[in-house]
Amino acid sequence: MATAGLKQFYAARRAPDSRAGQKSATEPAPRIQEEISTDSERIDSVLKAFDLCPKYGPCAGVSRLERWDRANKFGLNPPLQVREIIKDLPSDDPRLQSLWEGRL
Repeated sequence: MATAGLKQFYAARRAPDSRAGQKSATEPAPRIQEEISTDSERIDSVLKAFDLCPKYGPCAGVSRLERWDRANKFGLNPPLQVREIIKDLPSDDPRLQSLWEGRL
């Protein structure tokens, strides 16, 4: 029968260890993101992640601090790190506004 021949063909092509494509539990997970080299890049990364997270509500038309306060008011538990970063920025820093400010 033809199906028996196909089974033998594919069995012969299969690696001797049928788990060859699976990762072992001891292998480290691949690094998703390169290490952030500067403090400024780390801050930008944290703020961008906050802007892109829909969990905390819309970010268009409001500052990051207003969005953080609104999310906190509604019990959405926004990251405290974001508030600390925002509070430490100078009042004229463009990073006080969301990623979408001036683009929408």
